[in-house]
Amino acid sequence: MEIREPRQVETVVGFVCDVCQHACSKQADGLHGTECGTLRADWGFFSSNDMTSEECHLCEACFAKVKNFILSLGGAVRCWERSWHS
Repeated sequence: MEIREPRQVETVVGFVCDVCQHACSKQADGLHGTECGTLRADWGFFSSNDMTSEECHLCEACFAKVKNFILSLGGAVRCWERSWHS
């Protein structure tokens, strides 16, 4: 027999850019979608940030600025196309 009880569950319904504070969503042709980049770091035992994680969400425009900054330092940002076929 199952025992059930009602529960409230938080669900992510959108993102706000941590740089410019604009919503990371777009709407066109009656469709609504979230467009959000994520900058994330998971630091290990040998880091000065021992066992912490950091994350920020970026809108498309702010992500482009961060990407260009990384490229200006001689770094690389990997890019690949995703397949939407099932």
